[in-house]
Amino acid sequence: MSIERYDIVIVGAGPVGLLLSTCLARWGYKIKHIDMRPVPTVTGRADGIQPRSLDLLRNMGLKRAIMANEPAKVYEVAFWDPSDKSKGIHRTGTWASCPKFIDARYPFTTLLHQGLIERVFIADLEQHGVKIQRPWRITGFSSDGVDKHYPVEVNLAHVDGDEQETVRAKYLFSGEGARSFVREQLKVGITHKDPIAHVWGVMDGVVRTNFPDIKMKCTIHSDAGSIMVIPREANMVRLYIQVASSTDPDWDPRKTATTEQVQETAKKILAPYWIEWDRIEWYSVYPIGQGIADRYTLDERVFMGGDCCHTHSPKAGQGMNTAFLDAQNLAWKIHHVESGFADRSILKSYESERKLIAENLLNFDAQYAKLFSQRQPSAGEVGGASKHVTGEESEKEVEENEFIKMFKASCEFTSGYGVAYNENIFNWSDAHPAKSSLFLSQKAGSTTQRPGRILSPATVTRVADANVVHLEQEIPLNGSYRIYLFAGKPSVTKKAVNDFAANLKKKGSFFSSYTRPDVDQVSYHERHNPHSLFFTINTIFNAKRPDIEVRTLLPELLARYFDHVYADDIWDQRVPNASAAAHAKMGLSEDEGGVVIVRPDGYVGCAVKLVEGSGTVDALNEYFASFCTKNFGDPSAPLPDGSEGEAPLGLLLGPAGPSFFDEQVTDFNVEPQTLARAPDDVLNAVIDRSGAATIVRRLAKLLAERDAHITALTRLAEEYKVPRQRIDETISRVWQAEQRRQALQEAANEEIATAHSTSNGVTEPLPIESAEGTGNKLARLFGGGTIRAKRRSPASSRSTSRAPVVDKKRTESIASAQSTDSGGWAASLFGGSYGKRHDSPITREPVELATQHDRDQLPPTLLESRQDPHEAAWNKFLLSISKSRTKNGQQSQSNGGGLVGTLVGHQKMKALGHLLVSGVPMHLRQHIWLELSNAESIMEPGAYETFRSNTTTADPEETNVIVSDVPRTLTHSHSFYTNKGFARLKEVLVAFVAKYDDLGYTQGLNSIAGYLLLAMPQSEDAFWMLCNMVDNYFPEGYFARETSLTGPLADVIVLRSYIKDLMPQLAKHMDDLNIDAQHTVPVRWFFTAFSNVLGEEALMRVWDVWLCLPGYKNFLFNVALAILMQNASGIMECETEGEYWLYMDDRDKCEIEGDAEWINKLIKSAVDLRKVLHKVDERRALETKLLRRKAGSCEALYSPEEPAASNGDNK
Repeated sequence: MSIERYDIVIVGAGPVGLLLSTCLARWGYKIKHIDMRPVPTVTGRADGIQPRSLDLLRNMGLKRAIMANEPAKVYEVAFWDPSDKSKGIHRTGTWASCPKFIDARYPFTTLLHQGLIERVFIADLEQHGVKIQRPWRITGFSSDGVDKHYPVEVNLAHVDGDEQETVRAKYLFSGEGARSFVREQLKVGITHKDPIAHVWGVMDGVVRTNFPDIKMKCTIHSDAGSIMVIPREANMVRLYIQVASSTDPDWDPRKTATTEQVQETAKKILAPYWIEWDRIEWYSVYPIGQGIADRYTLDERVFMGGDCCHTHSPKAGQGMNTAFLDAQNLAWKIHHVESGFADRSILKSYESERKLIAENLLNFDAQYAKLFSQRQPSAGEVGGASKHVTGEESEKEVEENEFIKMFKASCEFTSGYGVAYNENIFNWSDAHPAKSSLFLSQKAGSTTQRPGRILSPATVTRVADANVVHLEQEIPLNGSYRIYLFAGKPSVTKKAVNDFAANLKKKGSFFSSYTRPDVDQVSYHERHNPHSLFFTINTIFNAKRPDIEVRTLLPELLARYFDHVYADDIWDQRVPNASAAAHAKMGLSEDEGGVVIVRPDGYVGCAVKLVEGSGTVDALNEYFASFCTKNFGDPSAPLPDGSEGEAPLGLLLGPAGPSFFDEQVTDFNVEPQTLARAPDDVLNAVIDRSGAATIVRRLAKLLAERDAHITALTRLAEEYKVPRQRIDETISRVWQAEQRRQALQEAANEEIATAHSTSNGVTEPLPIESAEGTGNKLARLFGGGTIRAKRRSPASSRSTSRAPVVDKKRTESIASAQSTDSGGWAASLFGGSYGKRHDSPITREPVELATQHDRDQLPPTLLESRQDPHEAAWNKFLLSISKSRTKNGQQSQSNGGGLVGTLVGHQKMKALGHLLVSGVPMHLRQHIWLELSNAESIMEPGAYETFRSNTTTADPEETNVIVSDVPRTLTHSHSFYTNKGFARLKEVLVAFVAKYDDLGYTQGLNSIAGYLLLAMPQSEDAFWMLCNMVDNYFPEGYFARETSLTGPLADVIVLRSYIKDLMPQLAKHMDDLNIDAQHTVPVRWFFTAFSNVLGEEALMRVWDVWLCLPGYKNFLFNVALAILMQNASGIMECETEGEYWLYMDDRDKCEIEGDAEWINKLIKSAVDLRKVLHKVDERRALETKLLRRKAGSCEALYSPEEPAASNGDNK
């Protein structure tokens, strides 16, 4: 039985696990979520939602559901102490739960029990297809590396029975609480800040009392003990009663108390007031200590969060709130890694950021608990602490009062606004890799926004509908970065805003690099992510709403975010003199504005000055490049006039630090001035032909292995003012790379270079260049000496690629100008003699070579190579596989090991995946398809000939149908006709019918088999491939004659269900046109596997993925959806059912074929849809069952069984 695979397994359905699960479920991840409890929390546990957490829940769209439970709201805290004038207690003061100096939208604590909060999350999860599996527990896990894509194996079991399950996942998360199985298995310890000092009892119940502040949060000290009162929903009250303290003479950390004892204690503490209980909902006694896990993760695959990692007292009310932020922090980072936005290394920051917050919280909690136990503030202190301090005269007084300091700290922590992450790659600082002078700094006073702190709230007017809105809430928690363009006064910043948009659009910017693959099909009504799932853009003008014409003031790119354009025209009491309060609260110029980048979790990443030119976007490119998977920046962009330092072109040279191939070399001495110099006309001719930006990108990309081109790159780098130090460092790394290549060459098996020359026409991989040849040419080119190398035989170093047609007259003056020898070409171009340095311009014939654009002599990196680059990539990959096999003693292809063999290692699997998505070269398809689809496993020697020649048992009627269908197959393909395709196709189909006599022949098989024969010269291979597809790629009975297209029709219905999920507007339009679900698309799309729909190249590319990539057996659905997405706008224009069918059958209107770019776009869109298509097999099985049941009912209705014949004669 196959093991189910998930993106993440989450253990524990408390606050931390539920919020993590909710985020990832909304973003399309496949989740296994278990919990040991049979039902959600019924009573007790956490009960307080702090203001910052309420912001988060609102941002997730869950606040309204929470508030529907009518929770208690605590705006003030009351303090009661022993009375000096009478027996009992009296109120000594109150203060705000969230004082005014905290800029909070919701200055109160929301109180209701944890179970109600859990149910809100659970309902949202079920809407997104995730159901908590109860009561199940985790019994084991391991990161065994068996599956590189799903490296974690997790063992699960039912709590009450013997049922067990093993799954694989990319990640495992423990939200189990303080008694974590996962933490114990990882042997992660808990460090306790202090020994247990208090034992507390907690009681939830409905009470009757004359205590006046029973509806408020209270801290009560009396001679009989201490109580904390917490009002709750539904007339309930929670009482925290201190049962024991380390200061007691009979101190026992394991002391307990009954409910009656606690009630009696509460009555004594509250005297002279009385209290009685109608009922008790929940009661517990537990010791309190501050503890923190030593690690939150060991390998960035298994994570922990919430109470599993940190425990503290209930006084600060932070358990659930800290857990929420743990989950939010981890969720967006996993999302960015899995979406390809960020490097996997960012997951390390989960522990560093969240552990810091937990440590700060525990330190505060210890001080707060100590202060609570020792003394209560006086009424005068309370009054002073409650003020909103604005004047200098008050500042000194506040600083001198120790309690007020503690109060301010406590307010920030208890409200949740005290979270401040340290400087790192997400939170810009002076030490950040992004060094642009345009970054704004809170320390320098150029902005109020501190990276790592929550964005300041601001109220603005939305231009689109004149609604007054909270700016920080306008973008939901959708996993995207939030770009706030504070555009200042339109008259001042118009050019800067236009330049900002223009530079975003440049190729290589962070904006262009992460454009959505379906950008052309994005709904007109998409508000937040029309261009990319990586970011959302907001524009805020310092202007009145009626004065803002969005499409006049903003370029098209920014105007697309029409619903995210705002007027900064709402007064704010915190900046009473500002004309643009939002600008002022951000600490930005109200005239010139600026850009604030906010992380997906709402915390500030950086702030940048808004300037004319490319500077603002260049700074953002630097910031995002520090943690994203791509390098950003336009290498062709010139430096600003008069600027110093390196241009964006310098980014092409990469970081100055060592790369993966570097070795420390001490005997290397090269001066850049000794490099041979090409004449300007040669360099200019090359640049004119290819363009500076294109040539530099190519050179930079191939720098490590095509090292001789450093000369041209250096010349261009100098022209664009790249610092000499950067050029020298790059040259040094190139030299080190060449030495590594030399070492690898000497160690290589000489047979590898020629091992893949086969008799069936498979092109040989590119050979490894001679270390001696390339190394010595490079050394002489750089002015160095000869590199000693092991001499190889001519056979092992000779190029095996097709030799170019070279003019013999010119070869005499062009030494070693073979297309695969970049060193030889560069040496010939830049100097005629290897033995001396060139101190004067070269005037030899290679100048003609470049200026005349001789395609047979230019090096491959400076023009379109004669060999397709993709084919070369396949050859290089297969060569590396062969080398690995030889090294590991595995079989080669010639010995039965296959072209690919058994891949080991994530990098090789990833490389193979990229190659398959990009397409398999036609001459390799036969071998790759047979091997990777596992068709070779079903081949039986001699069986094909037996089936093909078995004409005696063949059904004549089916044979006649085959004979009539074959001439109608692939009539457009001349090569199919000339290669006797019709006769071969007939043989394959007759053999298929002989093998599958229970299925017979069905239309659609002829088209599939025909294209298989195009890809596979051997008819027998095409036959077994067809059998493999029917057995393993289509559902059972898909082509059975008796089911009469039930399978394909079910597939069309399933497709319609996914259209409703992913393109609801398109689905609604189809419903309005009365398009039946069974006729959503032509049924031939599925029963011909698109062979009767797509063009030859597009079809082959689809089958490359479908047949060869693991986990893509339902890829045809992805393709169908991708086609519909590309045609969504055209379909929406159809006004009748007839127009819809005319459109779908009109190849001129319906985009179902195109050039290479269109095919690449189709494949990429289809591959990207994999994450959002869930439970395909289950839906197919269900719809097929329903259709067959319906067909059976109709058959019984219209074809009733005849009565059986009697035993007697019927005459």
